[in-house]
Amino acid sequence: MELLDLLKMGIDKKASDVFISVGTPPSLKIDGQILPLKVDPLTHELAREMAFSVMTERQKKEFEEKKDCNFALVPPAFPGRFRMNVFQQQGMVGLVG
Repeated sequence: MELLDLLKMGIDKKASDVFISVGTPPSLKIDGQILPLKVDPLTHELAREMAFSVMTERQKKEFEEKKDCNFALVPPAFPGRFRMNVFQQQGMVGLVG
């Protein structure tokens, strides 16, 4: 699953947040409840790939140095502006958008 597809799904389902975390399926926060998607749990490699797929080189460098990066994402393919937080916790990449 691509991150942009997940964000589009979040818009369609009126989710307030999208969560990417290693060891669990991607999740959507809808009406205050966190609902995991019915897909396989994410590996470290896939979570990192999903996060890096929407980051600029400068943002990737900031993440590598600080283990955290906040940025805005405006996908060209569909309407919306997302506040993204990519972080590293216990050596694993996570993302909230």
